[in-house]
Amino acid sequence: MDDDAKEARKIYNKYAKIFEKRGNSNEDRKIITKIVLSLLGEVENKKILDAGCGGGNECKLLAKKKAKVFGIDVSEEMLKIAMKKCKGYGVKFFQRDMERTGFKDESFDIIISLFSIHYKRNLERVLKEFYRILREDGKILVVVPHPIQKMIEYSKNYFERGKHWEVHGEMKYFNYYFTLEDYINAFSKNFKIEKILEIPSLKEKNYPHFLLIKAEKTKPSRALQQHPKP
Repeated sequence: MDDDAKEARKIYNKYAKIFEKRGNSNEDRKIITKIVLSLLGEVENKKILDAGCGGGNECKLLAKKKAKVFGIDVSEEMLKIAMKKCKGYGVKFFQRDMERTGFKDESFDIIISLFSIHYKRNLERVLKEFYRILREDGKILVVVPHPIQKMIEYSKNYFERGKHWEVHGEMKYFNYYFTLEDYINAFSKNFKIEKILEIPSLKEKNYPHFLLIKAEKTKPSRALQQHPKP
């Protein structure tokens, strides 16, 4: 694990029960999950990786749809919650860093990562690893806090990238702030972007709170054709 992964591990181990409780009661998160499952469509017999699986909510739902589900997370405490929740559903869990998953090339049909990749300093390294373990024409679906939401509620400066610490009640944790341009450029290197959704919160509908990107793995030449240089 790199330093960011080690730091995230400490945070999620410390606050695992609080994260799980808040996640289960968060109506926005429930809507996001429904959107994700809808966009994935038929998943029966598909091999799916949930990168940064947390408490395993999406793992369980995908397993109930007869997908072959794998979950990775840096926090052993979150993995304990996930394993208990998914007991009997055949989900396989591993404590691993999403930059170094340890899986063989082209292992998965689908990769999802909800509210996880913004804990990593280098988006391109994460997406490069996802590209390696995803089969050709495989799908990737990522959800992160929207950069606009981070600007309005925290940094006040849209272009203030980098590591930021936030306080949420009794919890304190970090995120890496990126712009929308950063996300699109990072994905476009090896993926064909199929859909971008900017999703508001139920409590605040005047600006987007969540960014969803769905993309397809392509050969490098195809990706360049989809996104030619100016």
